[in-house]
Amino acid sequence: MVLPLAIAVNLLAIGFFKYSFFITSNLAVVVGHGIEENFRNIWLPIGISFFTFQSISYLVDVSRREVVPPRNPLVFLTFVSFFPHLIAGPIVRYSVVCRYFLDPKWTSGDVFHGTVRFLHGLGKKLIVADTAGAVADACFALQPGELGFSAAWIGAVAYTIQIYFDFSGYSDMAIGIARMFGVRFEENFRRPYSAASITDFWRRWHISLSTFFRDYVYIPLGGNSGSKSRTYLNLLIVFFLTGVWHGAAWHFIAWGLYNGLFLVAERLWRRGKPAAGRTLAGAFYVTVVVVFGWVLFRARDLSYAYEYWQTMSLFKGFSTAIPDNVAQALDPLTAATLVLSLSVFFIPGHITVGKGLEADAAARVDYVRFAYAVAVGLVASVLAFSRPFSPFLYFQF
Repeated sequence: MVLPLAIAVNLLAIGFFKYSFFITSNLAVVVGHGIEENFRNIWLPIGISFFTFQSISYLVDVSRREVVPPRNPLVFLTFVSFFPHLIAGPIVRYSVVCRYFLDPKWTSGDVFHGTVRFLHGLGKKLIVADTAGAVADACFALQPGELGFSAAWIGAVAYTIQIYFDFSGYSDMAIGIARMFGVRFEENFRRPYSAASITDFWRRWHISLSTFFRDYVYIPLGGNSGSKSRTYLNLLIVFFLTGVWHGAAWHFIAWGLYNGLFLVAERLWRRGKPAAGRTLAGAFYVTVVVVFGWVLFRARDLSYAYEYWQTMSLFKGFSTAIPDNVAQALDPLTAATLVLSLSVFFIPGHITVGKGLEADAAARVDYVRFAYAVAVGLVASVLAFSRPFSPFLYFQF
């Protein structure tokens, strides 16, 4: 009885702050009363989606006797409030990091490797994500009919690059800062754009969230141990909740179900056959599905996403014209950055640069890492002071 109550308290908190306006505004459409106005200006606590899920994972793990509650409550409070991952993840589980708080150890090597990893993430954010974001913002600021086929695809690809480098960059920075304190987080990304399928994509993208839903929703619902139809329903429930978790809007819910439907379709297609490796056709399929999915994620609403999809799909004709604001954002340096960043679609999935930067190596390798970190730090600093402030995308979730 205690566990459901404790989970309910956490869910009610996130429900009130994050979803009360969305729920009441949709109810107002039915009842015809402006009840949503009472909830319009509720401020969303920073990182509530992340620390709420961390608390739930701790409660469930304790109830399953998978972890032992610390005798000192400060250990738990430190775990929940540990600042590197507090705002935008990754979702850290107590069982993974408790040993670092119960028996803290720290070395100068942790500071060095953590700093290199942090600057690697900072470079992802400031050099690539913000550069691609300027192009994506220019495209999505227009109506789809104003874009044309070429510009619509440029905007969609730019946002695909932006959201990966932005969020994985933050994860790198969080992992790096934690390492500076002697705490090691698990990886949150594993080359997702090199996935062989959408199922594989979700094993590589935002791993801490996928793992949370697998362990605390999908498996308790029955996972894939029941009938095939029940397995498909469980997948759709998980991805419906994934969409809800990302934001209080219908297009986020639709984005979650969009991914869930592809996972179901892939299971139907395989029908018990082992998953195939990455092929050229598979890579093309994953890329198209992911890019269209990110349009749904980025769109201001469902109707905008639908029109944007029509433009991308040639239903509104073929046009190579580039609107002036997009052309202005797409200067030669920005275009070169976007083209180079497309390499993430082709690098083999087992190669993870960020994790490699933290691996133990010979002294001469550490000198190379140091030079890399200094170069990235200098370029990122110049860009930080020469551009308007651009917050991380996942701060809003």
